[in-house]
Amino acid sequence: MPEKESGSFVERLPLIHSLMEVVDPGVYRRLPEDWLIAVTDVQGSTENLARGRYKEVNGVGVAAIAAVRNLHKPEEIPFVFGGDGATFCLPPERREDVAAVLRASCRMAREDFNLSLRIGIVPHREILARGREVRVARFKLTDWVTQTMFMGGGLELADELVKDPRPNNPYRLSEKGRQSADFSGLECRWENIPSRHGETVAYIFRAIGNEQQRASAFRKIITLVEEAYGDAEQSNPLHLGGLKLATKPAHLRLEHRVRTFAEGAVRRWSYGKYLRLQVLVGRIIMKYGLKFAGADWSHYREDLIANADFRKIDDCLRFVLSGTAAQRQQLLTSVKAAFLPNEVVYGHHVAESAIVTCVIDSYQHEHLHFVDGSSGGYALAAKEMKAAMKALAPAS
Repeated sequence: MPEKESGSFVERLPLIHSLMEVVDPGVYRRLPEDWLIAVTDVQGSTENLARGRYKEVNGVGVAAIAAVRNLHKPEEIPFVFGGDGATFCLPPERREDVAAVLRASCRMAREDFNLSLRIGIVPHREILARGREVRVARFKLTDWVTQTMFMGGGLELADELVKDPRPNNPYRLSEKGRQSADFSGLECRWENIPSRHGETVAYIFRAIGNEQQRASAFRKIITLVEEAYGDAEQSNPLHLGGLKLATKPAHLRLEHRVRTFAEGAVRRWSYGKYLRLQVLVGRIIMKYGLKFAGADWSHYREDLIANADFRKIDDCLRFVLSGTAAQRQQLLTSVKAAFLPNEVVYGHHVAESAIVTCVIDSYQHEHLHFVDGSSGGYALAAKEMKAAMKALAPAS
């Protein structure tokens, strides 16, 4: 019998404790057949990134995550952040509610940021009928936070189906229709985090072949990453010395607009004042390690770093890593030597810093932080990877 509650499905997934374990196909469980895959992505993200709008592009994607999670609380749902959008798995009875949240996210992106957010929903049955599937694993970041990982090729196919430009695409959702969303929990209060080692690189690796071949390739890539960059602590793009709360109102604009979307002028003005006060108080309580608002702030930044979403699998293997140019060259040279072009394709993007957008359930441990490279990150790495895939395709 298919699962009827998202929490029961996610909570029954075994907890995985290392990235090397997460590439093992045996730790994944197939999504229930009657579930749905919801997709969001910012259209024209490359052009917007070229104009320096990477915080807005990232923030719109994370805002949808916050809203969909709020809809399902206290149940957990599988989801993943992709830089310029996000993907969610949901039970069929939540379709209309999730569609309303996605439509509201679409309207918020357009009205507040002049961004076009593409949205769609694909039945898992359709993915299965086309020979792929969505399989989910649960990776333990800390004792309080887990992150879902994906294999099976189903998310890639769902993304392709939603992006299909044909007229009357049955998987695309229009903005029209019932709209409502709660964006609470979204926070964007940190300055860009400069690399400790010189550069921050977003990588996306796609393995080609059957399931076992892809798993073997991913294991080898993880080994090569660790040989070049060291362990997760050494390569984490977030670090205590780089975590500085924003000082300028312009840097708080994203959270301010998302959290007050569709509110009146008075509410927007008052939240702006409240937000700047919160940042001021945050500097003080973190500096002195005070206990405030039910949380011990002496360890908040350490928890933030531990809860950073900078390594993951969503059919591809993704990293945002802090390192030197020499480490980047070592990794790319090693990958080229280890694989043929038709075994692994990849893309990468180099920046000087990382950006982080947060979803807060509780300031006491339960907060998740979505990391990307500044000035393009995953979106531009994906563009390079897609060009490599296109080069492999036989000429028609």
